[in-house]
Amino acid sequence: MPHHPLTLGITGHRPNRLAFNRLSDLAGDVGDLLDRLRDFAPPGNSLTLVSSLAEGADRIAASAALARLVALVCPLPFPIDEYCRDFADAASVAEFHSLLARAREVVILPGRRDGTATAYALAGGWMLDHVGLLIAIWDGGASAGAGGTRDLIGQALARGIPVIWLHATEEFPPRLLRPQVGVSCNEGENLDNSTLRLLLASWTALTDDGGQDAAF
Repeated sequence: MPHHPLTLGITGHRPNRLAFNRLSDLAGDVGDLLDRLRDFAPPGNSLTLVSSLAEGADRIAASAALARLVALVCPLPFPIDEYCRDFADAASVAEFHSLLARAREVVILPGRRDGTATAYALAGGWMLDHVGLLIAIWDGGASAGAGGTRDLIGQALARGIPVIWLHATEEFPPRLLRPQVGVSCNEGENLDNSTLRLLLASWTALTDDGGQDAAF
């Protein structure tokens, strides 16, 4: 039986835009979604998660993936020591190294400190180049700029990549945002099991045909 990896990405907020009382729920929501994706994927398909391991949503998803033996690929905007300067404290740096050590692949991108926003946008673009589905832990608000959560959601939809939206601050069922012509974002639809099965069927049909994993 041929083997096809199904590669998904994560975008989402840093801790300052995540509700503290939602962190455990968000970890459970991501884990439940990964379980459903794995359970509903046709035989011979495995999951890979692309995460830059920024504080907050990136690490929530990476931890959930590793707990389920989902392969982890980490595009970093800067060399490792330089990237660690962006983290809050020693505990955060230690968490980063612990997750990074378990990654299947680490890609260090040529980011520069005189263009920090550009470096983060480049990492987000690299992720979108390599995924067929994006998980977004988003509060529904405006983007902080290029490479931010809302910006990457819009870029993904413009590329034809569906987005699964997990609300960052409210108890809100997962929503599927489908690409629509001329629409950079939309309210989406409930992600019930039937919808998820159809989504996976479209995704795996493309990979079976040798199509790029980054589009449906």
